[in-house]
Amino acid sequence: MLYGGMDPSARQRIPRLRVNGGTRNIVSLINEILEEKVRLVPSITELHELVYIGAITAVKANGQRIVASAMRKSPQRPPWEERLCRKVDELRKEIGRLSSFLTSANPSGRIRSAAESIIRTYENPENTTGHEVLDLLKQRLMVLSCRLRRYRQSNMRREQAHLFRTNQKELYKQLQVSPQQQPQANASPTSEEVLGYWGPLWSCSSQHNSGERWIREERKRVDRVQTMVDNLITLEDVQEAIRKTHNWRAPGIDGAVELSGEISEKKRTVLFHAEVRWLLRG
Repeated sequence: MLYGGMDPSARQRIPRLRVNGGTRNIVSLINEILEEKVRLVPSITELHELVYIGAITAVKANGQRIVASAMRKSPQRPPWEERLCRKVDELRKEIGRLSSFLTSANPSGRIRSAAESIIRTYENPENTTGHEVLDLLKQRLMVLSCRLRRYRQSNMRREQAHLFRTNQKELYKQLQVSPQQQPQANASPTSEEVLGYWGPLWSCSSQHNSGERWIREERKRVDRVQTMVDNLITLEDVQEAIRKTHNWRAPGIDGAVELSGEISEKKRTVLFHAEVRWLLRG
């Protein structure tokens, strides 16, 4: 079996089924085959594989191409960012070579030649020595770095504003901070430090006015609020929600397409009586 035992996240993504004259016959034939196979499936893992195989077979029989999932490429930087980054990199290289020449007691011929070329390039009546040219390069680097940072912040605000208007889900996903990006928490304070900070604040006893007008108003308002009823989600509720899903919709991360009939019913039954690790990936 081509897809047997394969990690669901490594499978080819199934495109949406295009409806044409022969689509109904293809789906009906595959459903008949799956109805016979599904009775012999012993586990939810093999049932998932069977559903995926049926879906990808239907797409191929419908004449559609299955494009291999390519690695997600990093977003391409805009031209202005490419230009500024290239200038910053060149300035850093020149500063490094010139600094190495000025701080070395016996520089190599290659470093000396590169430093002299840099000095001739930026030499002017106000900057004639190597240290003056080095200071000029550092000032230019600071200007370009601040400009690049300012442009990136401005561009990020525009992109976030566009996402907020068009795709808020993607915006909130980008705003989530990963554990690697979270700042390291400071060391916890000692008990003496906690006591020294909070002791003077809580040691002084005081009595608040319990008959204040706003307290009475809040009590009256809260008394009118009904207690929230606990809504328990049962197996039947989940089964009914799955039953209302549309057939042959675009698949999720598992690559499986929702099917109707006995297959879906068996999926709903087995799903709640099995523990499969890849089902918990979200």
